[in-house]
Amino acid sequence: MGFVRALPRRFVDRLRRALARPNPEAAFFLGNQKSGTTAIAALTAKLTGATATIDLMNANRESVWPRLWSGEMSFDELVSRNRLDFSRQIVKEPSLSPFVAQLLEHFPRSRGIVAIVRDPRDNIRSILDRHKLPGDLEDLPAGTIAGMPGGWSTVFDSRWLGAPPGNYIVQLAYRWHFITSRFREHGARIHVVRYEDFLRDKPGFLDALAGRLGLPPRHDVRGEVDRQFQPAGKPGRDWREYFGAANLAIINDLCADQMRPLDYDPLAHAPNWTRPG
Repeated sequence: MGFVRALPRRFVDRLRRALARPNPEAAFFLGNQKSGTTAIAALTAKLTGATATIDLMNANRESVWPRLWSGEMSFDELVSRNRLDFSRQIVKEPSLSPFVAQLLEHFPRSRGIVAIVRDPRDNIRSILDRHKLPGDLEDLPAGTIAGMPGGWSTVFDSRWLGAPPGNYIVQLAYRWHFITSRFREHGARIHVVRYEDFLRDKPGFLDALAGRLGLPPRHDVRGEVDRQFQPAGKPGRDWREYFGAANLAIINDLCADQMRPLDYDPLAHAPNWTRPG
């Protein structure tokens, strides 16, 4: 062990990656970007003392998701190339959300998949706030999406998932609908939870979720539940004002059939919850 500690950090990291094995019983935390996945996964890990991966390092750096979707890369290859990240007890990765079926097939002994959903109007607003972009444009300036770092271009351009032609709001709304429909399609085998319910009672929500995953609580996290895990958006704004009538109608029309079963009102004009997000 002393020899390992004496090695340069980069060699230790390589050795750990080479020796790591995916955890067949890992619990996976999915959800569209800016749905609260980081907070819920990180707090669940702290509550239960579980090891956790917060985003696959290599996959997002290289934006592998369209290649995985098209079959150019296999799911086995994705797991093998990220085996250290997949070795933890909790694996949080929003970009895995379109691949629920592959996760269920590859990890049949998983403790469970937690699928986090959020009202699409707040979800899309939070994504745009993250990039300091407005919600009421006809479209983004040329080159904006192509220049996004860290795999964000695959979030803003959903054509690789089959999105129809349309502006950035069409692309983001389609992504929300696509991911949510996959969650509900597999709802009998995964835990679909709402971000809004987490906000209303964070300790109770986390205790219940840990129980559903079979991870016994070991630590008191009540003093940490209001920690800001991601840059906060600007909550509480009227959606009509933020998106404008045309873009709000796009979201409501594209997402309505998945919103109603989750108790999100497609006719609402203002958010029901005003905590930072």
